[in-house]
Amino acid sequence: MIARHLMLGLAGMAMTACLLLSVTAARAQEPTASETALARRQFRDGLAAAQEGNWEEARAAFQNSYELVPRPITLLNLAGALMQVGRIVEAAEGYRRFLREATEGREARLRPDAEQALAEIERRIAHVTLVLMGHEPSDQLTLDGWELSAAALGEALPVDPGEHRLVVTREGNEPIENVFSIDDGGTRTVEVDLRPERWTPREVQEQVDLTTTAQPVEPDEGGSVFASPWLWIAIGAVVAGAVVTTIVLTGGETGDPFVGNLPPFRVGVQ
Repeated sequence: MIARHLMLGLAGMAMTACLLLSVTAARAQEPTASETALARRQFRDGLAAAQEGNWEEARAAFQNSYELVPRPITLLNLAGALMQVGRIVEAAEGYRRFLREATEGREARLRPDAEQALAEIERRIAHVTLVLMGHEPSDQLTLDGWELSAAALGEALPVDPGEHRLVVTREGNEPIENVFSIDDGGTRTVEVDLRPERWTPREVQEQVDLTTTAQPVEPDEGGSVFASPWLWIAIGAVVAGAVVTTIVLTGGETGDPFVGNLPPFRVGVQ
């Protein structure tokens, strides 16, 4: 049970660090006027990029805005942008956090839409069970460049669909790598043999490098809202070949600089 709780913490934090780790270190004081102004500008940049379909640019802008001034509506937009760039585990965590925070006021009225978006995203999340034969406590594990806790081994770890790269490093040896893919909503068990005979000592590898000639070598085949207008993104189910529909709300200026709401228009994205 302890291992499972640690694994879930990894899935929600380490694997989604860009979304949560940057904001879980709570601010000791309220943002300055300069930070608020910059956050508002980043928010507007995110809106403009999203409306142009530049989702990575939108994600970065919303991320920066939320780190400066963590408002629930910015988080809702960030979650939608994360989904659009394929970082759906992070997107799901963003929607969950929005639902925890948006308990009253204008944001609370968006809870049903966030709940629907989260339900659709959760169906897409894949799960991989990593089985490392011969694993030692001192081994260092990374998955897609993020450090992986040994507590996640043998558990159904939530991951984005697509290709992933597991690297195991043991002192004095060359790393062992395993690249695998997984489909939307899929489950997979990946077994990696780490028994002593599978490792190549680093000293041996260095000797091979020194004696290598220029002759070709045959490959081994075994191997609050910031500024009007604002938008929220409600994600429908995404399947191969389907059109992703995003809903964007725009609005004119009001007395509150963090509010805007006009009827939505739909944007089809292949």
